[in-house]
Amino acid sequence: MPKIIIACGTAIATSTYVASKIKNALEKENISADIIQCRISEVENLADEEGDIVITTTMIPLNVKAKVFNGIPFLTGIGEDALLRDILKEIKKSKIYKHPKSK
Repeated sequence: MPKIIIACGTAIATSTYVASKIKNALEKENISADIIQCRISEVENLADEEGDIVITTTMIPLNVKAKVFNGIPFLTGIGEDALLRDILKEIKKSKIYKHPKSK
């Protein structure tokens, strides 16, 4: 199952808002994922696999194998649909992802 790490400065309001949007999008696509909210300072300890996805609302350099996305479009609404498409595309090409119709 894919792991999606959503990080902001304090892991309270902003990451909760973005997590809600991601959960809704995944449900519409019938995709299961582990969603983890954390502070940006915790990302490097949590994003330990190549198939992981990180969405941040605070951009700092991260030394991770995971694909990192700038989550600001979820807050502004500008470019949100394109970002969501990119995230879903990344999940679906991941070796960890299993299509819901496959056994």
